[in-house]
Amino acid sequence: MLCLKWITTVPDQLRPNLSVRYVYAMLLLGPLPDHLRPIVQRLIVEARAKHSGADDEFLGYLLCGGPGGSNYLDEAGEVWTWTCGADGLDENVERIPDGPRKIGSIAIAALRVRELVEWLPRRPSTATDCGVCKSTGWLQPPLPLLLCSECFGLGWLVPNGAR
Repeated sequence: MLCLKWITTVPDQLRPNLSVRYVYAMLLLGPLPDHLRPIVQRLIVEARAKHSGADDEFLGYLLCGGPGGSNYLDEAGEVWTWTCGADGLDENVERIPDGPRKIGSIAIAALRVRELVEWLPRRPSTATDCGVCKSTGWLQPPLPLLLCSECFGLGWLVPNGAR
């Protein structure tokens, strides 16, 4: 599914020297498809069983992360980010709104859970190949496996003004 939302990029009060409004299309995942719900529920049950002895709040299935933070998928299809400060004391949990960052988290997890690919936006006919990652969704060697920050793991870009 391809969801496009039209958003004004620069509010009037923040662009005193600009004479036009710039509009771009932002990709959205939309709700978790019904046919993927049982798969996500299974992943969460398995993850919860692995961490049954943990004292921390259980956030869901681990999508991606590292030492300072991680992203998790819950049963409703919401993606949550947990971050921890350098001192190890400042923990924060926030819902990631639908958009590029959520898409990137699902794209990373789709390497391990192939069914999640079905939730990612489909390439529209107006899309162009991402030159940064050479249409792979991942930065090119010699860099390690890192999500492309230009296309958020999709391998393609929606041109400005596309529908």
